[in-house]
Amino acid sequence: MTYPGEVGVTNSPERLGMVAWEDVDDAAGAAFSIWVEQPELEWARRAWGVLAQAGLTAYSSERGRLRVLVRFVALADIYHQFCHLAWGEYYKPEYGDPDYGDWADRLGLTPVRIGVLASDEDLDETSEDESTPDEGERVAMALQGLVRRARKEVVPALTVGFGGVSGLFVALWRSSKVVEPEEERGGSGGDGEHGEPDEEELDDFEPDGEQETDEDILNDVNWEKLTAFEWLEAGMP
Repeated sequence: MTYPGEVGVTNSPERLGMVAWEDVDDAAGAAFSIWVEQPELEWARRAWGVLAQAGLTAYSSERGRLRVLVRFVALADIYHQFCHLAWGEYYKPEYGDPDYGDWADRLGLTPVRIGVLASDEDLDETSEDESTPDEGERVAMALQGLVRRARKEVVPALTVGFGGVSGLFVALWRSSKVVEPEEERGGSGGDGEHGEPDEEELDDFEPDGEQETDEDILNDVNWEKLTAFEWLEAGMP
């Protein structure tokens, strides 16, 4: 795949760097934006640290840096798929959800850069219905192909870095909850008299992220949990 109008990507063997969390912070705000208050950003930051420990955020060339950015997209893609399996969140990459294109734009993964990487990987750009895709469709399919390949690197690193499938599952399960400081829990607000929580709120209130132990999370099984856990065990296909 080639795209005119932009200087090509060149390798620079003497260059060595690392993509830090701060470098992907803007894209993270868009990519990890499923839950109110975005508590999942904390999981994403931790996961990026895990990838750093595995050497997957370091690069020695411009192409290498771009591949690191694709790994970030793959990380977000994995999180969205987990949320789909565990909590029924919408996930249809073939229909543009999640929006890889927006994340790529924020990361500086332009169409020509995606094209260069896809050419390196010799990705097949043929659409399923065998029609000739337009340029936008070719870019989207190339990016999806790059993400699929990047997941093969990201998945084992996450599994090892979080202490195995169970540890990764627990961390992902907790990621949807805001953990509040003890002194802030139930301290103010509500619709009851004098600003106190009414009875219904008190019945529903459960401190986020703290009440469930790891054993509770792993042993209190429902169908969605089982599906998500088995998906992790299978290597997150």
